[in-house]
Amino acid sequence: FEDVDTEDNLAYKHADQHRREKIGDKIYQIQDEDKEEEEDDQPLYVKFLQQWGLDKFVDKFEEDGWTDVSLWNPENLTDEDLKDMGMKKGHIRKFRVECEQKL
Repeated sequence: FEDVDTEDNLAYKHADQHRREKIGDKIYQIQDEDKEEEEDDQPLYVKFLQQWGLDKFVDKFEEDGWTDVSLWNPENLTDEDLKDMGMKKGHIRKFRVECEQKL
């Protein structure tokens, strides 16, 4: 905790004054099972985009309301929609191929 400036942070001040002597300097470390639980909590559209290497578009899919993977077909989600989300031609091709194989 030496590298944390606690003077301006009320939470650290409170911890230093009231809790530090009871709990010491223990730091919570994320365990492998915590990571697995975190991954399991992810929506399906996030999992797919991550698996396909298109995770940089997750926020745009959410912003534009394309979180239901059952609608990820060319009739509903057009190439123009994907371009509007920032996808380039290669991204779109990869997205289409993966959708055909997985959905």
